[in-house]
Amino acid sequence: MWQFLATALVAAAAAAAPATPATSTTAQPPATQQAVATPQQPQQHKPPNWRCFVRDAMVFYDRVHVRCYNKTAGGVTFFAVDTSQPIAVSLVTKALSAMQQGRPVKIAYAPDSDLNPPGCRKTDCRRLLDITF
Repeated sequence: MWQFLATALVAAAAAAAPATPATSTTAQPPATQQAVATPQQPQQHKPPNWRCFVRDAMVFYDRVHVRCYNKTAGGVTFFAVDTSQPIAVSLVTKALSAMQQGRPVKIAYAPDSDLNPPGCRKTDCRRLLDITF
């Protein structure tokens, strides 16, 4: 029942959010692969992960967030996504399941606060990229 309710809340919030205009994408030629990274080419790093003991999951009109009992080294306790993102329903479902089962979740997040969704404070919130058990 709670999964249906969470899905309905996220769907309603996404429908109420203002639509953004579609941007056109142009075809880009495939990049050539190089064995050694050059100084001009930034190295690809994995996003940071955090083992979160879920305190609560909240659905707002513009975002969905998870709050953890434990803070990251940078003091982050909230991890959020826009309600228009497909991961929003999965975020609520997995967070509520983890709370019910008493299990932590593993959260991959964007370390840069400039990527935060609306309503997500720069001091204690980051954009969630993935959530797993």
